Amino acid sequence: MKDVERLARLAGALLKSGGGLESSAGEKPVSREELVPILATHLSGAPTAPETLAAMALKIAEAALDRVASGTLPANLRDEEVSALEAIVLVSGRPAMGFVNGRVQRPPAIGANSTWRVLVATFGSEVNTVAASVGRITLNRPGEPAEILGTGWRVGANLVITNRHVAKDVMTDPLLPVDQWTAGSVHPSMITFNAAGSAFTLSAPAYVAADESIDFAVFRLQATAPIPPPLVTEFDEVVVGRMVARDGGTAFVGNPLYAIGHPWRPFYSSAVSSVFGTADGSIRWSPGYATRLDVAAPILEHDCSTLGGSSGSCMVSADSHAVVALHVGGRDVAELTGMGASNVALPLAGLLHRREGAILQDGTV
Repeated sequence: MKDVERLARLAGALLKSGGGLESSAGEKPVSREELVPILATHLSGAPTAPETLAAMALKIAEAALDRVASGTLPANLRDEEVSALEAIVLVSGRPAMGFVNGRVQRPPAIGANSTWRVLVATFGSEVNTVAASVGRITLNRPGEPAEILGTGWRVGANLVITNRHVAKDVMTDPLLPVDQWTAGSVHPSMITFNAAGSAFTLSAPAYVAADESIDFAVFRLQATAPIPPPLVTEFDEVVVGRMVARDGGTAFVGNPLYAIGHPWRPFYSSAVSSVFGTADGSIRWSPGYATRLDVAAPILEHDCSTLGGSSGSCMVSADSHAVVALHVGGRDVAELTGMGASNVALPLAGLLHRREGAILQDGTV
């Protein structure tokens, strides 16, 4: 969410006024009878009864909205109130859906989710095809559970795209210049694609952007078995959104897109679980909208639901199902929820004339 004021406004629209989300106006108010069981289904495994937590979150959210209506500034809401509002908005309009047997699941029929249910019903096979080429990157230490670092996705003959900061986590000498980074051989990093059914070792980075603001890195796969195909990439900024005349000025109107990645959270919170379930690093499909685009920077902001582990996710156009950006992370991430004030990605349109763009286009380093 961009900020607490916007969060409160969106939650209020869904629960009270029936206005729906900004980009999905016209929805009916969310029914309490519908919302509580849907929240509860995502809270299985929690230390408290899911139904109790769900009812509590709804009660806290409604009380928070009442306080705002009475004059309390949204910025002065307590952490638990912000978390409850965020859970309502995300479950009702920015869900993170899992996959069963390689097929994306439909969002619950509640709030502003009708758009995403239609998208899955119409283009579910395209979403599944993209997801097959997205993998979970882990660091593997003998005798220990694999440590989830982030997400990577396929391009070229045997390349995997991820973030610079994800690549840094598997280097033996990350304080050196990036052209001197080497991957650890004792504790290798791996990528696992659900569709392939096996993990592949990632060798030393084939390319890492020297500029820290370009959070982009490329690994080569050590493929000993068939690997999923490369994804299609799109560099036209119009696919992401456009500026339109509005109220005597201009405003950005973003197009629908989705992130596919492996959100993960090391500890439990009800706000996170209400959207991601256990947030265990399983592959998730998170739809939303582009909210700001600056090709020169280059920065794309979006409102898809992401967490740690989503770093390196592909951002995909909901119209063309081509990758339009590389998800980087959240800004001003709250310790309580793991969610940020906004989500930031590298738009491919901003990489077109850089080496990163050439790598994506040619599939070679």
